[in-house]
Amino acid sequence: MAYREAAEAGTAASEGKRINIYDGEKGTEAGALAGTMAKADEIINSILMHCRHYKEKEALEGLDALFNCYRSCGLELENIRTSCAILCSLCLRLLVSGQCGSVPEDHGSWFARILEAGVASEMKEIMSGLLCHTMLSLGSRTQFSNPLIQEVDRYLRQNYTRDITLPMISEVVHANSSYLSRIYKKETGYSVIDALNRLRIEHAKELLQDPANRIFEVAVAVGIDSPTYFTHVFTKHAGVSPSKYRQDFLAGKNVFL
Repeated sequence: MAYREAAEAGTAASEGKRINIYDGEKGTEAGALAGTMAKADEIINSILMHCRHYKEKEALEGLDALFNCYRSCGLELENIRTSCAILCSLCLRLLVSGQCGSVPEDHGSWFARILEAGVASEMKEIMSGLLCHTMLSLGSRTQFSNPLIQEVDRYLRQNYTRDITLPMISEVVHANSSYLSRIYKKETGYSVIDALNRLRIEHAKELLQDPANRIFEVAVAVGIDSPTYFTHVFTKHAGVSPSKYRQDFLAGKNVFL
């Protein structure tokens, strides 16, 4: 929001307009805009969460919801452009984090295309391409060089919310279960099931930060039907129980995200 206010002030200054710190006549309009952008920010956060977990379908559905939000309130094109630029910046941050600090060579072209777009539908198409590009880049830049391990890693990230087993994974990647289990542990230091549960717990941490999500619902959402087993796995990987993690997070304590 601070960025948007600064951008609007900068535009007004460059056009020789008077800059108002507060305009009572526009108070209602500004409040409506703030509410719309706050809702858009919530949707953007959910889109990024889906990108981190390679959930392309959910991320693109979130993009549809974002542009429906823009359309329902008649948001001006320049405000949509600003919001899309922020999402682009957050995707870049996600890529930098996933690539151990290296900046993608083509990052500037996405910003340029957003700035050049003339209509909202064109901007949506650009953002759709950006999200798919982000997920593809994250999935292909794994730290493991073995193609089999990369394939398993991608499958786990795309399906960890389902009830999947080692034999199912072995069948998908066309490898013997015993061989897969042995080679995966040798190269990653984790068993396949440990890696699967680590992904589940990282997602569970995000869901637990919302007090509206009940713990057993979080368990089911990350692919674990048994609340008891979920508590056991969560405690093993997070060091605290799900309820304690939530309690610490809501209390503002320094928990490992």
